Amino acid sequence: MWVRLQLDFRWRDLTHGMASLVTPHRLAALSDAIERRFSPAGNAIATLSVRSGFDLLLGAQDWPTGSEIVFSALNIPDMAMVARQRGLVPVPVDLDLESLAPNLAQLERAITPRTRAILIAHLYGNFVPLEPILALARRHNLMLIEDAAEIYDGVYHGHPDADVSLFSFGPLKTATALAGGVLRARDGDLIVRLRHNHANWPRQGRWDYFKRMCKYGTLKLFGSKWLYGAVRNIARLAVGDVDKLIHHSAKSFREDEIMMRLRQQPCGPLLASMARRLANFDSTRIAQRTANGRLLAALLHGKIFCPGAEAESHNYWLFPAMVSDPRTAIDALKAAGFDVTNVQSMCAIAAPVDRPELEAVRVQEALDRMILLPCYPGIPETELRRMAEVLTGIEVQANQVTALKIAIPPGLAATPQACVEAERAG
Repeated sequence: MWVRLQLDFRWRDLTHGMASLVTPHRLAALSDAIERRFSPAGNAIATLSVRSGFDLLLGAQDWPTGSEIVFSALNIPDMAMVARQRGLVPVPVDLDLESLAPNLAQLERAITPRTRAILIAHLYGNFVPLEPILALARRHNLMLIEDAAEIYDGVYHGHPDADVSLFSFGPLKTATALAGGVLRARDGDLIVRLRHNHANWPRQGRWDYFKRMCKYGTLKLFGSKWLYGAVRNIARLAVGDVDKLIHHSAKSFREDEIMMRLRQQPCGPLLASMARRLANFDSTRIAQRTANGRLLAALLHGKIFCPGAEAESHNYWLFPAMVSDPRTAIDALKAAGFDVTNVQSMCAIAAPVDRPELEAVRVQEALDRMILLPCYPGIPETELRRMAEVLTGIEVQANQVTALKIAIPPGLAATPQACVEAERAG
């Protein structure tokens, strides 16, 4: 079975990480080696995660309680949670699904005198053009934060005019170190404040990083193509809902301890792993993944809507597709040997209770119908074509059933026999 997402590290990366646990490290030198890749001028900080960097940034601002941050509506729940922990109000802006970019008209309407910043997420490997959003932010004197956790490609290190850029090297990300992030800021004075606050945070323990390596090493072992199907079958018998088990296993922190865990500096072994992954970045994997994504987008074009898939600049970290019946599509693809899932780690950020008109309707519709297709390097073209054929076949059947149900006279149940009678009558 083709696994849903292949963890982007090799056994030698894990071996190096384990060895670094018993190696003394020059923390300042490791941090500097990482940070200079993102800002030769020194305006970057290596953090424990993107959420840690975001929390560090918000803690350095003198914004009144109740100030608002406008978010791309599709995001991980923890980003909005961090803002709320700092006494701020997350305000969603719905997305244009063709580009996965914020709708500019709605973005303008979301801004109030309480707004202090706009946070734009580049989603699933799709680069959002920031120029029009930057112009709007400057017009309203707002900070522009770009969440680039899902687009790292070894080349892009943040838009030069963004006030803050956030990058992730967490477990599921490109060039993962199984944790870690980078915050790059345009303002040198801001970096000075951030460094001062960051230095006051406790250091992550080596034991914590060891446990992460054990957990994700186990997931990588059982996630191999030849073992994964058997492991899924055993897990289904033991726990029932395998997808929820996988999602829970991949989460970095428990909810009840997240803020305490986020407010730590990365340990030496994590910094050493980050520095090594960045220094040995494999650009061929990005090229292979991008080629797979473009092929899959072309195969599904005009048949299945894939949010953002045909954007001009895209490296296809993940490949979302919207289908009529996600459960049926997932079951059919799994039966064909493709481990497909719906989106469990992302959410539509809720609108403030006094501004229901800002509910992210398009994002919620997408989440209700969205599945994630395997598209990583190593999947041959023949298998991508077979997966597209299975998926389009299922969607054609779903559309035919929907058309038959519509044709049934009002008041009659949409039973299989009614569908047959309606088809004969048509």
